[in-house]
Amino acid sequence: MSLLLLFIPYSAFSWECNGHVAFGLPRSVDQLLCHEGYAVGYDSEKKVPSWVAYHITKENVEKKYKRSNRFKEDAEIVEAHRATLRDYKGSGYDRGHMAPAATIDFSKSSMQESFLMTNMTPQLPGLNRQGWRYLEASVRDWVADRGDLYVVTGVLFDCSATIILSGWATFQVS
Repeated sequence: MSLLLLFIPYSAFSWECNGHVAFGLPRSVDQLLCHEGYAVGYDSEKKVPSWVAYHITKENVEKKYKRSNRFKEDAEIVEAHRATLRDYKGSGYDRGHMAPAATIDFSKSSMQESFLMTNMTPQLPGLNRQGWRYLEASVRDWVADRGDLYVVTGVLFDCSATIILSGWATFQVS
């Protein structure tokens, strides 16, 4: 399950990651990845982002590039810790965007980067295709009406039960 947060504490990292973490890093991570449209705090053990942060503006939300739907591995992650398409095959879970493709599609490269597996977390289809989709649209509407916004999404895992996504991860996705 993903969680939307609208506040992150200030720290000295405001210069990092194209301004996406202007108020600081949400928490320490195994690897910090900086992309044009968002920043990722990656958890190499679970092969998912711990958090994704992005700064969106009214101008960016108004720009649209055609959705690519080309999910791919992130070459910045060592192979042993990369999430792959195989990890989701037959799992019953969607590859849920943490930084939404429809929000950070302000350039061709930001659209393509939104489909990196380091921006994905397992989501139940109903959450990903309905509730989460509506939440993402609401954030875009808010930005279109009011201006800039810094968004951080994080992952919550319920450790009381376990599932296995193609043999690599042992955790429950709610």
